[in-house]
Amino acid sequence: LPLKKIEKLAVIGKLAAAPNTGDGGSSNTRPSYVVTPFQGLQETLEGQAEIVYDDGSNPARSAQVAGEADVVVLVVGYTHLDEGEYVFPDSMAELSKNFPPPTPEEMPIAQGMMEKMGAANSVPNAMPPGGDRKLLTLHPDDEALIQAVAASNPRTAVAMMGGSAIITENWRGQVPAILMLWYPGMEGGHAFADILLGKVNPSGKLPCVFAARSEDLPDYDMNAKAITYDLWHGYRKLERDGTVPAFPFGFGLSYTNFEFSHLRLSGTSLGAHDTLTATLEVTNCGPVAGDTVIQVYVAVPTSRVERAPKELKAFRRVGLKPGETKTVQMDIPVKDLAYYDEQSGWTVEPTSYTLIVGQHSLDDRALRAEFKIA
Repeated sequence: LPLKKIEKLAVIGKLAAAPNTGDGGSSNTRPSYVVTPFQGLQETLEGQAEIVYDDGSNPARSAQVAGEADVVVLVVGYTHLDEGEYVFPDSMAELSKNFPPPTPEEMPIAQGMMEKMGAANSVPNAMPPGGDRKLLTLHPDDEALIQAVAASNPRTAVAMMGGSAIITENWRGQVPAILMLWYPGMEGGHAFADILLGKVNPSGKLPCVFAARSEDLPDYDMNAKAITYDLWHGYRKLERDGTVPAFPFGFGLSYTNFEFSHLRLSGTSLGAHDTLTATLEVTNCGPVAGDTVIQVYVAVPTSRVERAPKELKAFRRVGLKPGETKTVQMDIPVKDLAYYDEQSGWTVEPTSYTLIVGQHSLDDRALRAEFKIA
């Protein structure tokens, strides 16, 4: 990516041509229109390239379509039928106390919803649509489709829809490009096309870690009434365990390259009520304009309590033209480095700290500086 000089583009997958804007629960919206990925590519490439569509229902046919194209865009993932919010009928009476009663006009709709929920619950061993995902990978048929299409045309970009992290290990090494669309909204198809074709430089960063295996994540019981994870979930758990993820927290690629340099601190010995200011230079070393997100993590290597190996404490988006350098300041109040003690409350520990400034949580080019809190 970005795609250049395309004569024939194959767009494959049922979600490429289906509106898919969210989980259908409390985040549900009713947009006046939805631009799908296929529609966005059609409108953007009109008169510039031939575009063919296949819904992916037959992997052998999809592979043939893929083999006849210059480039393939394959859209897979989840919908509100796979994930989202669901309330079991036996919990509805208690939950309904938190909401105002339906108006007379709303009552028929509410009764209809309750009847549907009751019907779903009356089928032995039936699981309702939505709720918690049953798999952390894509559906097996999606993975089989990716493998068939990629074997037919190695110039395949996979776009994933969904509301949370997806494990990609069964097929990640077979494709040169992966895009996470999440649930892209009503104009998502146009935004998707702009990114693929280089009209917009991607700058998104992952808000969660994408693990390589489900075994790397905390144990999970769908039917548990309560569970305690403490700090040990997400990037904190994987880094504590020495587990390398597929894509680290804060990760995201760009069509340009950025370099961080000349990290300086406002002081190396601070008090509990001070603010640490970190100053650095950020340079766009590539050929196109773009944004990056400066991420500031703090580690406490000699803490007297159990802590995460490091934690995100500040971040800032910076836009740069090709070749441009900007000096950026980031403020970290010392109080934000406190941990919670059950006897003493929030406590700023007097010890040594390491400031780590990079482009994601496992950036091996990150800048480091030491400071102490007295």
